[in-house]
Amino acid sequence: MQNSLLRMKVLIGILLTFIFITQSVSEDCSPACAQDQECLFFNDTYRNETISGYACECKSGLYSYPEYASLLQASTSSCSPQQFNINISSCLGYSMIDSNFLLPDDDIQDNPCFNNTFSPYSGIATYVFTFGTANPNCTTVATVNETHVTYSLGVLFNYNTTGLNIILYNSIHVNFVCSYPLEMNASLDEGVNPVLSTNTITVAGSGTYVTTMQLYKYSNYTEAYIVKDMPIRLTVESPLYIGASVQGADPSKFAFKVQSCYATPTQASNDPVQYPIISKGCPIPGSTGVHFDIDGTELLVHFYIKLFKFTTSEKVYLHCTFDLCSGTCEPGCGTRNAESENTVGSAKHSGGPFDLDKSASAAEPSADSAAGPSADFSRTLKIWTLLALLLMNAM
Repeated sequence: MQNSLLRMKVLIGILLTFIFITQSVSEDCSPACAQDQECLFFNDTYRNETISGYACECKSGLYSYPEYASLLQASTSSCSPQQFNINISSCLGYSMIDSNFLLPDDDIQDNPCFNNTFSPYSGIATYVFTFGTANPNCTTVATVNETHVTYSLGVLFNYNTTGLNIILYNSIHVNFVCSYPLEMNASLDEGVNPVLSTNTITVAGSGTYVTTMQLYKYSNYTEAYIVKDMPIRLTVESPLYIGASVQGADPSKFAFKVQSCYATPTQASNDPVQYPIISKGCPIPGSTGVHFDIDGTELLVHFYIKLFKFTTSEKVYLHCTFDLCSGTCEPGCGTRNAESENTVGSAKHSGGPFDLDKSASAAEPSADSAAGPSADFSRTLKIWTLLALLLMNAM
């Protein structure tokens, strides 16, 4: 009976100890363990001294028979206009090295754009893919919507067969995807569902930058047209205010300018019917009125044009090309050059459609308003004459 009680006490003690350990896992490992680690209690003897505590250990369930492709796909990433960061845990990294895989910084031939590695916190190694380095292959697929920029980056984890008698794995190609929000700074109107044209420019050694173009209602470039405004209804000679900007570029190194603009009666930018407005950064002589407010001095472009209409269509679509310059690019129109030496990249943008109402245009005022003061005097004289005749008849 006493032996049974003793065994029960021992079992209860073991159970309570286990419960205490499992409840303390999240509290006793500092810093906290990575997702593929677990906090375990250890009790070792070193030089006749007992050392005990808690430590992060790789989860045996994941790494006894690792599925490397799935583990890599689950790895986190982050990105910016200049770089794409891939975070690989130390457990995954060491396990892959032990299995003869080459990590990105060990395989310069297949992954030449990973030129930096650092550890932001314990248990994680971050591999940095820099866009637009001197290597022309250091680019990635970028897509842009109204709120985010999304990069897609393929990375090869090469299985090194050198010196092996048996091949256990294939090389692994993983497609990492990362998004970051499109900055709605002072150059962008933050209205709901703005009509926003987006593109990208990749500059060797600097990064991939998002370019935008918006259409505004007022001369101070506020209140952008939104989706529900489409199609935009304006009159001939109405001013259309256009703003364009670059996101993420260094304003001390770059500037933005409009290089060319033309209009078409259809959405197709290659429509054979085209009306040129700006060429080589300058208004086309004889074209609709163009005025530059900000151009070639910062990462923002503001200009306006006076609208017109095609004789064959009520709709107008606008197509503009913008240049990113190293330094500034604000020479007078007499010295502007489409092939400027300091142009490092270009982006095309389109806007519209604009529904033009010729009958109510500023260029064709009504007959009454066009006649001017002399017409007003003539009308007044006629009225007094009629009144005088009426009075004479009454007498």
